[in-house]
Amino acid sequence: VIHQEIYQIWIDLPQNKRYIDPRVELLGDEENDTPTVVDMSGTRTHVIAGEYDGVSASVDTVSDLAIFRVEIEKPHGTWTHKPPSLHSTIIVYVRTGSVIVGDGDDAHRVPPHCTAYLSTDGEYLSIRSEDRGADFLVMAGKPLDQEVFAKGSMVAETSEELERAFRDYRKGEMGVPWSESNSDEEWRRHLRESK
Repeated sequence: VIHQEIYQIWIDLPQNKRYIDPRVELLGDEENDTPTVVDMSGTRTHVIAGEYDGVSASVDTVSDLAIFRVEIEKPHGTWTHKPPSLHSTIIVYVRTGSVIVGDGDDAHRVPPHCTAYLSTDGEYLSIRSEDRGADFLVMAGKPLDQEVFAKGSMVAETSEELERAFRDYRKGEMGVPWSESNSDEEWRRHLRESK
């Protein structure tokens, strides 16, 4: 039995870049290796976007953001990050294990399969695993300060843009569909052929 999990993350773009050509990037292959930072205290940080501890991701982003997959390998292990001062939006999604976010009176427990929306008080983000290790996503970025209209899976800045997005989708202008049963090589070939 092969067990596989995938994160699908949709990222809002600055209004002046909303209509750039869509793209999909597979990580973890020869073309787009995911940089990993391993520290001696038993944490592993996969740098999906942005920069962590001087290591930059292979993915080029349109706006100022960071996405990390963090593994704390042992109980009561601690992961820290000093986010850029402009990253005033920080979200943590806990996949496995439970974590404590923050220290002292400001500490909050986040159980598995839950999301925490964090304030940006302080210079460092500190996350500690509880009785076993933990696996979580950290997503942070500079706010775009844009009004948002949403309908179904579409997000836009005005109701007119929202209708345009639905028209573009119906015309097949938002990427090429694929089969979730494709092998990695079939998926890569599909992406190359659809560019």
